[in-house]
Amino acid sequence: MSRCHHDHEVKVYNCTSNAYPFKFGPMIDAMVKCSIDTPLNDTLWYPSCSVVANRYIYNVLSVIPRVFSAFVIDKFLRLRGSKPIMMKLLRNSNKLFASFAFFTTHEWTFQRDNCSDLARKATMLHDSDMVKLDLRDMNWERYVEVYQMGIKKFILKEQFKSTSRQRLSRLYWIHQITKMSSIMILLLIIYCIVY
Repeated sequence: MSRCHHDHEVKVYNCTSNAYPFKFGPMIDAMVKCSIDTPLNDTLWYPSCSVVANRYIYNVLSVIPRVFSAFVIDKFLRLRGSKPIMMKLLRNSNKLFASFAFFTTHEWTFQRDNCSDLARKATMLHDSDMVKLDLRDMNWERYVEVYQMGIKKFILKEQFKSTSRQRLSRLYWIHQITKMSSIMILLLIIYCIVY
């Protein structure tokens, strides 16, 4: 009579991109590209993201233009008699970004020995087509695209509207004008400080 020996160790299977890393910069680029290709119906701003290592340069390139544009839009809303909301939205989004900044600004390595072992066993059993464990040939841009479309359809319950592309086109020009205005204001401030 044979005895069956059970291993009581709990195994953790990390199916991660360590073998073929998807870096933060290309991930952001893919997310911005997908946000432009399939925009949300109620987009508030043209999708963009500055990825820079220096916090001060990031603030100049990213935070200052957003604060400036939020301030201008809130002033416009007040003139129309509406409630200003942009500065509040900006504060909330800054809190959100600050909450996961630690995870996005550090490199994480997960042990995937168990997963590699499982992939080897699946290959030996000719089941590797059914179980996707090797991420070396993963198309990350397509993954991000499907992920964002899933959020739009199943979480936000949005259907595609042709007006969302028109709105994005208007937001693009507002974004460009805001960038140019911010640069001009920054240069004016520097000129006033120097002279």
